[in-house]
Amino acid sequence: MQQMAPLLDWLAPLWMAGEIEADDHLIYSADEHLHQFPLHAVPLAGEPIVARLAVTRVHGLAALHRAAARTSHRPDRALALFIPAADEGEPAAKKAAFAENAATLKSLLPVTRPRSHKIDAGYLAKLDAKQACLHISGHGVFPEEGMVEGIDPNPYLSAGILLAANGSLPARAADWPARLTPQFVFESALELAGAHVTLEGCVSGLAKEGIGGDALGLEWALLAKGADSVLATHWHVNFDSAARFSQAFYQGWLRDRLTRAQAWRAATLKLRADPAFGQNVKEWAGFSLTGEWR
Repeated sequence: MQQMAPLLDWLAPLWMAGEIEADDHLIYSADEHLHQFPLHAVPLAGEPIVARLAVTRVHGLAALHRAAARTSHRPDRALALFIPAADEGEPAAKKAAFAENAATLKSLLPVTRPRSHKIDAGYLAKLDAKQACLHISGHGVFPEEGMVEGIDPNPYLSAGILLAANGSLPARAADWPARLTPQFVFESALELAGAHVTLEGCVSGLAKEGIGGDALGLEWALLAKGADSVLATHWHVNFDSAARFSQAFYQGWLRDRLTRAQAWRAATLKLRADPAFGQNVKEWAGFSLTGEWR
């Protein structure tokens, strides 16, 4: 992360002069490859910026204006979706981690938790998540040239979360059968207006610049379809640290009444302070909050 420190050189004088103070909030819109990178892990005056400020992302100035103009609200219900892979060697630990996530949400909100093998394209196409907290835990995929034979490298068509199909769980070793993709989000009747979405899956926040300059990926599609905010990942995340992050975020936001940005920061700092995760930036810095920050 030290190699990326020059990105924040312009902030250092403002910090030293006191124009930016501890616990302030930084909102940024990343361009091209910087969208893949967790700016909050970059050092500012010797510490990762998250140790000093809350950090959230937006997809451009127009998105910032829209977010600032609307009224922020907290959800009154939650949907907890878990789609493990059929070919996982040790799914029990992941199931336990997700059960803890669902239990945390249930202690805060009424929760709907469907059976995993029923969470297919048909289920999501009819899902009403308006004004809800939608937590999706599954296997995230992001296309690269030559990565999987027969998979289009266009993230609009291929990036997303693996879904069940025909009553069976997805297999990671297969050809990415059913997926929640940007194309699916836009073309289905999935209702997301006012929702918060957590994508607890690997590489769920990655994007690739499209012809119009948009950061094409699942996060972008969910926000464009009406979601207020999205938590998504920069890389392949550990299910244990991801579950602990999600639980801390929900407790901070929904129980302690922090803003989303404050709850995101508190969850990130909690992981960083944990001896099991804090020594590895990949364990504590993998999640970014995009969209609504209040």
